Amino acid sequence: MNLNPTLFYNLIPTVLTMIILVMINIFAYLFIRDGFPAPTKQSLVYKLIASSMFILFGLYVMVFLNSSYGGIYEDLIMTGLFVSLFGDFFWSADAFMENHSNHAKEIAYGIGGVFYVSANMCYTVAFLKAAVSEGWHLDLMFFVVLLLLFAVLMVGKQLLGVKLTRQPVAVLLYALMLCLLVTAGGTLSLHQNEYGVASLALLGGSLLYLLSNICSGLKFLHPERYDNLLIRAVQVMSYYVAQILIATTMAFVVV
Repeated sequence: MNLNPTLFYNLIPTVLTMIILVMINIFAYLFIRDGFPAPTKQSLVYKLIASSMFILFGLYVMVFLNSSYGGIYEDLIMTGLFVSLFGDFFWSADAFMENHSNHAKEIAYGIGGVFYVSANMCYTVAFLKAAVSEGWHLDLMFFVVLLLLFAVLMVGKQLLGVKLTRQPVAVLLYALMLCLLVTAGGTLSLHQNEYGVASLALLGGSLLYLLSNICSGLKFLHPERYDNLLIRAVQVMSYYVAQILIATTMAFVVV
């Protein structure tokens, strides 16, 4: 039997995609299993491997799926993915700082927070630039952002019992940035020619990224709620799925 080399070559991207997605799920599961209730060094290794996988997936999208690479959109998304990896490392500071003071751990958390904010800014700017280039007006988007921000705060207060007593200004600013990301991603999804994978990746990635950050925020705003296996699992899985979907948008969005 003769094998078609062209067919074999075309199957490579699909096989690579499946391998990467399976590995992300496996290592994310191992991280949840070994990292609850407190992160361990082993769980940190699992987490960093899973995070490295979504960077590898982003590179794969650019090489195999993006025929017009070279734009600012791809640069911002890839920067966000790389920066997220560093945020993942410092956010699990408990795993390698058992003998350090709480103050040192808080510094590590703060560094991780800076990386996460930077990644959020990269995604937000990328979505905003693409949305504005498609004809959306910033004044309309800002109005939608305010409505979404109000909804997020109400959900946090009523369902999660979050009280904005710790660093309320920082929490409000970060929540505003997340809502801006979701609004830009959502409006951009409306401009896709076919409401299929592109719209799902844009809107789904934005919403899951928001969900992951809400769950992560409980670590400081409501620690008792954060020490829950279900919330921890939702936070981790929504985070990795969001990163994969955001990376996928590089195959469709051209700026």
